[in-house]
Amino acid sequence: KRGVLPSGLPLNANSFIGVTKEGGGKGSAAKAQWVAKAALLTVHGRQQYVTVGRFEDEEDAGRARDVAVLALGTAREPKLNFDADHASASMVEVLLKALCEEYPHLFRMT
Repeated sequence: KRGVLPSGLPLNANSFIGVTKEGGGKGSAAKAQWVAKAALLTVHGRQQYVTVGRFEDEEDAGRARDVAVLALGTAREPKLNFDADHASASMVEVLLKALCEEYPHLFRMT
């Protein structure tokens, strides 16, 4: 896992890049979920974060975020939570299609 100091203490509350915890606060009936987000450069050259999905497991959110980063291709050397070989070409293609459908205003279709 990323985000762990040599002492074994976590660097921050969550251990994966692009993953945050939402909900499940004190007195809340809703169960906490891990939200995966990835950066996208818009057609206007601005950076915008898109929600990849909500997950019960933090590691699943980290893996989904990595696949999204690879699908979006916005960085030459993306910072990933896991080795890039965990994401198959078909997974990347499926997620890219889903993101295009979810956020059509952010993608220029040719």
